[in-house]
Amino acid sequence: MKINNTLFVLDTETGGVDPLKFSLMEIAGIVLKNGKVVAKYTSLVKSPTGEYSCNEFARKLHGIQDKQIEQEGKLPIEIIKDLKNIRDLYFAGEPMTIVAHNAAFDISFVKHMFVQNGQELNSLPDSNEFSYDKIFSRNVIDTATMALVLRMQNKLPFDRCSLDNLLKYYQIDINQGKRHSALSDAEQTATAFLCMFNSLSNDKTYLPAKHDIEYDTDFDNSKKL
Repeated sequence: MKINNTLFVLDTETGGVDPLKFSLMEIAGIVLKNGKVVAKYTSLVKSPTGEYSCNEFARKLHGIQDKQIEQEGKLPIEIIKDLKNIRDLYFAGEPMTIVAHNAAFDISFVKHMFVQNGQELNSLPDSNEFSYDKIFSRNVIDTATMALVLRMQNKLPFDRCSLDNLLKYYQIDINQGKRHSALSDAEQTATAFLCMFNSLSNDKTYLPAKHDIEYDTDFDNSKKL
């Protein structure tokens, strides 16, 4: 089976687990077309008020500093315009299907970004084109769920379907970029997605050459924050 759709692989870095309490601090996306990376996007998310809510665990995890966001980031309205442009350029104006690991987490923060900036979005020409539902599809592919299905088929040797375990199992090089950078995590999620898609599409079980891998068994604290 071949992948013949265009997909948007999403990852975020945040200040905590609740989008009503904590800040969206970084967003990244990989555009996959026919299983190939055709575009990459990343931006720190600048607060219109200049205030950021980030707990100590999250800060230690991703290392993003408020000053860095102020200097390098984009305002949400600019990011939303960028996302619309990606939709228009690579998805022919149709809502983008998201691929993400534990997708509900990332999507909750992205949706909240749209809600928080709704008044400014409504003031734009063709404002209806800048809504979440116009830019992103309701169809979502969660790679954690894909991993669970493969585990049920005995194609994965671990119970905890974390991104870290998938990277270990498929021997995806995390040295290409550090973990818990939104762009690096999006790139690694895209690679894991393609590996799992191939596993789901045939009866062969992929086995890495190295069989003494120690897999994590605790809760995924990187998303629990």
